[in-house]
Amino acid sequence: MGRGRLSNIELLPEECAHVVHWAAQELQKRERHQTEIYAEFTEKLLAIQAEDSELDFAIPSRSAFNRYSVNLAE
Repeated sequence: MGRGRLSNIELLPEECAHVVHWAAQELQKRERHQTEIYAEFTEKLLAIQAEDSELDFAIPSRSAFNRYSVNLAE
């Protein structure tokens, strides 16, 4: 049961939804290490930030990504 607040991943703007969806699919496949997926996840989010300078969001930390992964597995 959560603490009733949104995670950093859930707080990402709609423009990042496809990256979050991609990461979830990659994690569920269990074919790659989480660290590899997180590195690519970060690269994809940085590319979105570079494309639109008006988007202001923080890249979720590795620990936030790990919690997201654990929640997906449950």
